Amino acid sequence: MTTEIPQSAAVSAPTQKKRLIICCDGTWMNSDKGYKKGKPQNPSNVTRLARSFKRGCTDGRVQVINYQSGVGTGSSDAVSGGAFGSGIAEHMRESYSFICANYVDGDEIILLGFSRGAFTARSIAGMIADLGLLTREGMAFFYPVFKDMQNWQTKNYKDPFPGIPFENKPRGETAAEDYRRMLVEHGYTRAVEGGGSGKPITIKAVAVFDTVGSLGIPSVPWMEKMGLSHTTTELRFYDTALSDRIENAFHALALDEPRPPFSPSLWERPASNKGMTNLRQVWFPGSHSNVGGGWPDQGMANVTMAWMMDQLTTVGVEFDPGSIRRMLVDTEKYYKDHPMAVTIPVKEAPKQKAKPSKVVTKVKGTVPDGVKGKAKKVKPHVNFKWAIDPILESNHPIRPWGTGALLQAHSPVYTFSGTIVRSPGMYHKLNAYDGKELPEYLEDTCEEIHPSVRIRLAVRGLNLDDKQQWSAAALTNAGWQLNKGADGRWFWEYKGKEDLPKKILYEAEMGHYEKRILELAGGQPNILEFVENMKLDNIAALARKSVSKS
Repeated sequence: MTTEIPQSAAVSAPTQKKRLIICCDGTWMNSDKGYKKGKPQNPSNVTRLARSFKRGCTDGRVQVINYQSGVGTGSSDAVSGGAFGSGIAEHMRESYSFICANYVDGDEIILLGFSRGAFTARSIAGMIADLGLLTREGMAFFYPVFKDMQNWQTKNYKDPFPGIPFENKPRGETAAEDYRRMLVEHGYTRAVEGGGSGKPITIKAVAVFDTVGSLGIPSVPWMEKMGLSHTTTELRFYDTALSDRIENAFHALALDEPRPPFSPSLWERPASNKGMTNLRQVWFPGSHSNVGGGWPDQGMANVTMAWMMDQLTTVGVEFDPGSIRRMLVDTEKYYKDHPMAVTIPVKEAPKQKAKPSKVVTKVKGTVPDGVKGKAKKVKPHVNFKWAIDPILESNHPIRPWGTGALLQAHSPVYTFSGTIVRSPGMYHKLNAYDGKELPEYLEDTCEEIHPSVRIRLAVRGLNLDDKQQWSAAALTNAGWQLNKGADGRWFWEYKGKEDLPKKILYEAEMGHYEKRILELAGGQPNILEFVENMKLDNIAALARKSVSKS
């Protein structure tokens, strides 16, 4: 048995350090082409961030960006990749290979993703944490190693690659550590810097928008029964808990995504990772693609993008100074050019109907003929006021910060799955191998609520597709009540019947980029200042009124 093969690049790093930024886009997202049927594709936040990074930083570090388009963007895989998840393993291999080929001692690794791209980013982080970075020799065995990692704890697993990359491969709960040690002994991976004598190789940050699905990727039950969808044993997180080799983890979550297959997959910090990984998971108004970007109305996506920019700035990432202004110019142009944004609406929106926090609708019937059918074009209605009069009349047709349209996809693929209401602060642990919910709640999730939730509620913003008044149902219907502490900080307190481990969700604090976008797109009067002058009782009453009258 050989010892680890030293690589000169690993021990003799150049003086100019790199920040390797891997951008994994969402389903059907592809900024490599940027056009769809002859028209510009609405970019996701991953695409917009990839275009906003500075190449050279003030400290001399170079930011190297690697962009991976989302699954379902090829000419022949729009359905198989988008609905069934095929192509993800290949994207993981390409991104992981890029890191292995380019990382030298002293470099930093940043992983960024949205939707299935978030699954990809989180899975790559898990691979690096468990396996290290495969050497040139080790990359020759990437697929057998990847399959081994997926199935360390799979019962009755028949290894299609016996003896590759070595004999007597470990299995079971402790397999990761033993497998990594054997890879090192064979010279197939590097888990620490300095040729094996330095600090462990870590991930500087994993930054994701709305990771979804009980195992990190959406699954559609009726498709699985027909054998059309992926199997949970082939596409799943190896470990949903945060590794202590991930230094920072940032997660923007959507409050209003109604599709059951898109149930959020939150992180938790296990007891073994207390105080090690800096974790922030923040809830925003909107659907999956409001948070991750990609709708024509990017108003809410601008809010989440600015938040993510602030998180990444804390770990040293630098952005082009003009990024925020360009983003807002595009959004303002959309509002002005949008054919439906001509006259000021005069009707009050009906109240949002109350719904339980679990699955509330499940449609039974045959599988639709148009599995390949495209999602309906979703356009906001302007029949109803999208804000209270002082905000509406002073700004229409431009919607200020936090009031952009909340839009949902209407694809036949997911229609037959029913609808749900998400449950901040109330998610349970899952069996990592079959996705089934366990009795225990997730521990140490570090969840917060974004200020835009309170602002949208206070100005009576609209719900999905502009059809109702928004009531923050994911919070208010579940028993969360808005409050303000003696220190002036806002928080949501749980008053429901469940015995939650944490009954306070604090409002997230805003950073530099968030304050900048609020300054430029806050409208007249500035929407935050307007709401800050409202009494707490008035804001809280709006939520209670919306729930009680529905």
